[in-house]
Amino acid sequence: MVKEPILTLFTCPKPFTNSHIAIIQRNALQSWKNLGDGVEIVLLGEEEGLAEVSKELGMVHLPEIKRNDQNTPLVSSLFEEARKLNQSPLLAYVNADILLFPDFVESAQKLLAQTNKFLMV
Repeated sequence: MVKEPILTLFTCPKPFTNSHIAIIQRNALQSWKNLGDGVEIVLLGEEEGLAEVSKELGMVHLPEIKRNDQNTPLVSSLFEEARKLNQSPLLAYVNADILLFPDFVESAQKLLAQTNKFLMV
């Protein structure tokens, strides 16, 4: 039986071409994965190496993101696509180089128990 996610994390990583950046992003994504089955992870964009990493780590990958004239992903598109996919009560954008620990999920759950509308920064 698959546990319904309580939280969906989404991000738009940099390309995995620089070994230092790749290690930092992989460490962060693995920390998110370690939060457990109640957390769904969505990786947005078509940067080099992203499809392979998402498959390797068992994460959802959405390559189609709107971009500006300089080919930079539009933040509005990231949020729009994540909202379309989201099935959990909580949705969070996190930079792809940020480690997360269980207290992040616990804090979000505590806030959700108090109110259904909030912004946690």
